[in-house]
Parts: sequence; structure tokens; C-alpha cells
Amino acid sequence: VIKKEDKITKKYAIMQEDVADMPIAITAYSRDLVEAGEAVEDAIDKHEEGMAVLMAEADKLRIETLKKIVEVLTPVQAAEFLLAGKRLHVSLHEWGRVREERQFCCASANNVAGAEQSKRSATC
Repeated sequence: VIKKEDKITKKYAIMQEDVADMPIAITAYSRDLVEAGEAVEDAIDKHEEGMAVLMAEADKLRIETLKKIVEVLTPVQAAEFLLAGKRLHVSLHEWGRVREERQFCCASANNVAGAEQSKRSATC
């Protein structure tokens, strides 16, 4: 699992480097904006396809790992493990929702009050 995970991580790092090498900056200064826009779109589409394949590989590895873990556990342990994973997922989702609401409320309060965006109030 670790070797497969490292392989996926390396592929991801290569894709990140490829983004930096995309012709976006070069084509941005092109005189022919239509042709430049097409080149940028093609580069982004290619990157998007690669990311989709990489995400599918990562999902497959997660499922394989989960299956192997559950195979080793007793049925009760497997149920507790899966329940703990679900609880973690729900807790993180709730934490993110609350955090997003708090940031939205703070941004709205700062805009209404005319306060500087970089300064947060004590309630934020």
C-alpha cells in the first residue's frame, strides 16, 4: 500500500510541475488572443484528464486498502472501524461547514462595518 501510495504521490507531484510548465504564461502575452486561449484551454483539459485518472487510481487504492483491513478484522471490529470512519467523515464535514459559516459571517460583518479585511474581530 505504501509503495502504491508513493507512486501516486510522485505522479501527483509531476502533474503539479506540469501545471507550472503549461503555456499559460507564454500564451497570455501572445498577440493572437483567440489562439492563445485555445492553447490554454487545451493544456488545462489535458491536465484535468490526467487528474481524473490519478484520482481514480487513488480511489481504487483506498478501496483495496479498506477491503484488506476489513478482511483482517472480526465482524464486530470491522463494523466499529467503519463506523469510526463514518463518524470522522461527518465530524470533519460539520467542522468545515461551521468554519465556512463563521468566515462568511465575519466577512459580511467586516464589509458592513467598513473595517479592514485583514483585521478580524474578537468574535471571528
